[in-house]
Amino acid sequence: MPADKRLKHLWGKRDDLTEAGWADLYQLIFGMLKRSNPSILRSLPESKEHYIQDFFLIKVFEPAKHNSSCPRGGNELCSYFNNYLIDVYRGADLRITDLVENHDEIGYLCAEAGNDQTPADGEFFEYGFGYREVHQRARAFLDQMDDIGRVYLALHACADAPEPLYRLAERLRIPSYHYRAHQLGITRRKGEFGKGYEVTQIGKWLVRELGLELGPNSAVLAALKILCFESLQQYQ
Repeated sequence: MPADKRLKHLWGKRDDLTEAGWADLYQLIFGMLKRSNPSILRSLPESKEHYIQDFFLIKVFEPAKHNSSCPRGGNELCSYFNNYLIDVYRGADLRITDLVENHDEIGYLCAEAGNDQTPADGEFFEYGFGYREVHQRARAFLDQMDDIGRVYLALHACADAPEPLYRLAERLRIPSYHYRAHQLGITRRKGEFGKGYEVTQIGKWLVRELGLELGPNSAVLAALKILCFESLQQYQ
């Protein structure tokens, strides 16, 4: 089947694709976009492969995007990709890493908290717990996570110099790595959570374990900072 027809066929069946089907669609899209050369890439800091991976996760894989119009072929797919890069350039997309701007500051806040119910616990005070307890819950969450999830957080989502997922997958031989990243809940939008994020691993931790409401609020951002801090500490 010609590539353009395979693209339309797989794209239209995204709601019912198996893991193998997703892998096939990813390889097809990656191959098409790898041959493209958007000029805007020269103004962006990451590699083309990095943005192709994110484009796939955010614009193709996410359930909330399943109703998006199907590209009629490789040329239109490249146009979609170029529009996505323009959005990135305008500052719409940030990694979880961007939430972890100062590890020392997090440590200082925790040291200053004193006990779990003082006003120094700021963001979590209204929820009835503090920084110390969030650190404990983050460690427990990481202990229950599989090795791939811990690697994703420590070496990609929370790292100061993140290793792209496709390189981690090649180096560590991780199958269907984009699918696993989506299940974990790695997001590149600072403080933004797409439809269905609450069923990802990180989303469940934020909502069910901490009782937080997803959105750009200070408690969620502080919890993600703490999760990244503990992830890096544990991995080291």
